[in-house]
Amino acid sequence: MKKLMLWISLSVVTLIIGACESDPNEPEQSAVVDCEAVEGDPTIPCTFPPLRPSTVFPTLIGQSADVPASNHTYDFDVDRAVMYEVNIRQYSEAGTFKAFEADLPRLQELGVDILWLMPIHPISETLRKGSLGSYYAISDYQAVNPEFGTMTDFEDLLSTAKELGFTVILDLVINHTGWDHPWITEHPEYYTQVDGEIIHPQGTDWTDVADLNHANEALVDELAEMTAFWIEKGVDGYRADVAGSVPNHVWEAVDDAVRAVNSDAFLLAEDNSRFDWFNIFNTNYGGWHLLHEMHQIAESNADETGLINYLNVTHDRYLSGSFPLLFTTNHDVNSWEGTHALRMGDLYPVMRMLTFTLPGMPLIYNGQEADQETSLAFFEKDVIAWGEYSHSEAIRSLIELRDANPALYATNTVQSTYILEDMNEHVFSFVRTTPDFSNQVLVVANLTGEVQSIELHLAGFRNHWTHQGNQTQLFNQVENLQIQPFEYRIYTRK
Repeated sequence: MKKLMLWISLSVVTLIIGACESDPNEPEQSAVVDCEAVEGDPTIPCTFPPLRPSTVFPTLIGQSADVPASNHTYDFDVDRAVMYEVNIRQYSEAGTFKAFEADLPRLQELGVDILWLMPIHPISETLRKGSLGSYYAISDYQAVNPEFGTMTDFEDLLSTAKELGFTVILDLVINHTGWDHPWITEHPEYYTQVDGEIIHPQGTDWTDVADLNHANEALVDELAEMTAFWIEKGVDGYRADVAGSVPNHVWEAVDDAVRAVNSDAFLLAEDNSRFDWFNIFNTNYGGWHLLHEMHQIAESNADETGLINYLNVTHDRYLSGSFPLLFTTNHDVNSWEGTHALRMGDLYPVMRMLTFTLPGMPLIYNGQEADQETSLAFFEKDVIAWGEYSHSEAIRSLIELRDANPALYATNTVQSTYILEDMNEHVFSFVRTTPDFSNQVLVVANLTGEVQSIELHLAGFRNHWTHQGNQTQLFNQVENLQIQPFEYRIYTRK
């Protein structure tokens, strides 16, 4: 059973939410409450019986949080934005910038906004893994991988993407370089050495890369200058690879260099261990924690406790204006842990939905729209089998839901989520709301493969709710519902 707090009187909840009106001088338990009839259909009744004494009030995540604002500004609609990760090598048979550019209209129609391109640079051959090597073993930071095309091809892709309204970020790999990088011979002092020998990152099996020595000031200057180079070409920001392994003074130098060219540059940290740098990074891999809880439910039939715990421990980690990136997969998960079918089975649609309705920004990895997701080889050619893009409609509908409801906006993270009591730990029920309660989204999700009965305690959220954009339903303060296996329901109010 959820542990909920009776932290505010019903009369205050009712007044704030604006769902109903009652006599403030009359005890709520003895009042009969009338609310507004559905617009355009006055025949739908809207009278609630008195609240019963056993009604459990919703719990506001981060009720007492006092979260400072970040200094971030945005030159795109960050609140509605959905990120899409692009693996150029595996995206098409050609595996080129030109081939990906041709597919941009489809992605525009899908509704994604931010394109994150995995590393586009030449790959070292020395100590290469597999026949094609890792994108993250870079031999030249200011060039493009000839397998993908020319610099002109990349510039054309960038130009077309901008014309279509996309924000474009590159993968930034400054924890290490490939063994073919010119610095290996020209500036060995740029690298970590043991007994005079350059080493790969300690504690890893990344033998195809050499660890950079960030204590070297000249190296930090070079790295900062390199990041400005791509921003000057029109790139909008970076996804910072293994950001937690790179010292903060390096990120400060990068931040200064990037924002000197574009003050609205967008920075994503591939990290979920640090939470003191959100005036540098707009977002991070907060989704790692959420994904762990998703896997616990899928693998161990765990209940909603982990999801609620995730919300409780993360609600004050982000400055206002920053947020976590949420995902069910990415290139690491797909290649090394497997497909959604393997990891989540029939639970996947529910978990995908949560990445669009919980606080944060959703990430889609290329191939999630395909008929049959494949676990893409990391060091070899392994093309996505797109088929008829059978999952596109489900993804598009979630994007449209988020577009239409400010309660789900990326920067609406602070005190925006109410956990509802439903008397069933295997059903996850919550409401997302804007600060002024002018828009609300109610989610009820069955986390199991069995039919679940619930007693949903809405209290001040009782009113007319619209299901899937067209069916209006009057919810009392307590509703009894039956939820089918792996079913989720989304209701909205404006």
